Amino acid sequence: RSWSPSTALLTPGRNAAAQNARYSCAASVTESDKVASTVQVSKRITVPSQGEEMENVQQPLAPDEPVKRVTALIVSYNNVTGLIRLIRSIEKSEDRESIEVLVIDLGSTDGSGQVDQQFPDVTVLRLAKHFGATKALNIATRTAAADYIFYLDPSVDLPPHAVRELATVLDASADVVAAAPHLVNAEHVYKLPGIAELDRACLPGALAAVNVPESGDPVSVEYATRDALMVRKSFVQGMNFFDAHYGHSWGDLELPMQIRKAGRKTVVLPALH
Repeated sequence: RSWSPSTALLTPGRNAAAQNARYSCAASVTESDKVASTVQVSKRITVPSQGEEMENVQQPLAPDEPVKRVTALIVSYNNVTGLIRLIRSIEKSEDRESIEVLVIDLGSTDGSGQVDQQFPDVTVLRLAKHFGATKALNIATRTAAADYIFYLDPSVDLPPHAVRELATVLDASADVVAAAPHLVNAEHVYKLPGIAELDRACLPGALAAVNVPESGDPVSVEYATRDALMVRKSFVQGMNFFDAHYGHSWGDLELPMQIRKAGRKTVVLPALH
């Protein structure tokens, strides 16, 4: 898992500003220290000019294209095998036509950035180098066309009904901001840590996981990682996206903190695995 808390210590990132509007195949992104990268996209998008906010950068729909209910957003780095497996599972999803599949690749060298050649309905945003998952997520979230963003790690394999069931949970309750399946054989649910817990976790690189039952109704949890997490895009926009200072690690801790602060909920569906 490329950005779960079990992977690495806290690493600061840097802010970025999008530049150069109306590129049909590329959009430049400039780091605060003036290090330039390139975001290449497999389908046309419109990017704001320098100095403008990227609040609603979305790919235009073709006249006959159905409205997207969910964007499956995958951050990938040198895991082409897992990425292809995950995309194949999404292709088998119920209501597939209502799902946008968006991959943002962090400068992979194993062919991950070319999966759209095998899956023509997949949009790929290609970063020239690895700037960290948080920056990649911000770029891709702004680009996403749907109201619900399903953040996914290439290590995950989904059943056909997963996307529909998670979206239905969000539809049913405005108090629920995020919903996740129950990932088997993987720790992905935690209590929100305090300062002391974070201090300890930065050394071994892990938090103490919370057990989730194998069946039953949705369970409210404090912290579910972004390995497989469906979130309301409006909430991420409302928190001004993810703080780029997180760089690659611990960025997914900000979302549950903001959800708790807003008095809203994250739920896990125990039977969905």
